[in-house]
Amino acid sequence: MTRLVCWQPLLTDHQRHTLDALGTMLGAMPDYIVATLGDAARDRQGWARVDSSLIVLPRTGWLRWAWTRLARDADAVHIFGSPFGDRRLIVVLLLALRRCPRVWLVSEPWSDSVESYFSKRPTAGDRAKAWLRPALYRLYGRLIRRRVAGVFAIAPLAARQYRAIGVPATRIVPFGYFVPGPAAIPPPPAAGVLRIVFVGALIPRKGVADLATAAALLAARGAPVAIDVYGPGDFVEAPALRHRGRIAFGDVSRVVANYDVLVVPSRHDGWAVVVNEAIIAGVPVVASDRTGAGAMIDRWGCGARFAAGDPVALADTLAALAGDPARVAAMRAATHALAAELTPERAARYMAAAIAGEPEANPWYD
Repeated sequence: MTRLVCWQPLLTDHQRHTLDALGTMLGAMPDYIVATLGDAARDRQGWARVDSSLIVLPRTGWLRWAWTRLARDADAVHIFGSPFGDRRLIVVLLLALRRCPRVWLVSEPWSDSVESYFSKRPTAGDRAKAWLRPALYRLYGRLIRRRVAGVFAIAPLAARQYRAIGVPATRIVPFGYFVPGPAAIPPPPAAGVLRIVFVGALIPRKGVADLATAAALLAARGAPVAIDVYGPGDFVEAPALRHRGRIAFGDVSRVVANYDVLVVPSRHDGWAVVVNEAIIAGVPVVASDRTGAGAMIDRWGCGARFAAGDPVALADTLAALAGDPARVAAMRAATHALAAELTPERAARYMAAAIAGEPEANPWYD
């Protein structure tokens, strides 16, 4: 049995499913230690709070508590997710690297954009963070690169960034996020108008303004498309675009299955779990080249890519698909092979092999 301790600023379902599966594989469910049980910004975006048994890092005496816990669990595998989400976890990570031999990170790429991760428009703090990130991560690299057992790098960009700050390539394991599929998927929609869906927060980073511009261009061309938008935030009216409210957390695949194509026009997205949710529903994805999970499209041919921030390129891509049903059908067929590789259990086997020092070839992207 291998004991697993997972340190998270906030535990979310797209992390928990894989970590639970990993714990089952290693012989014991993980101990989850979190900095907080909830986050107002994520709550507004509709994220579900995890109902697993969680241990909350205390607000007072947290340093002594963490050191005692690390000493007790020195022989465990410690996995840190997004330590920058809470400053205390940076300190705990550095202590763990000194005290425990098996410390792993699960890390998305950091953004070089000033656009906020959650709000409508960038703040002065967002701009300062974007300016400081390169120097901050170089320092971070010097602190972790000699002792960290490995980094599960979410998407190719994260792998390149960790190599750039000095983490040996042999310790960087390409990775992603994984969620279970729905119990049942409806049959694909009938041919005719290309039915396109967007799911996500209506904020600049998600590229919703680019989608609105592309929709207007498609309407002007008379392209046979209809675009439905689901998500919280301020909706931008545009021809061929309609807002359909929100989708309950965990219900995305079932709803997306009613469409021909999912569109992900993000200006920056470390991964974008909605790509997984579409693929496991058998729906091709049109994603920007700044969407981490879009790397799977390049390998498996289950969608198309376009330049982020270019609504004309997005419109051209969607218009081409609207005029080529056979291509859409081929993309849909390609989703089925990839879907079998996107389960939390498959990801857990991949993680377990890396932790055991026997890494497997990455099955998701090049």
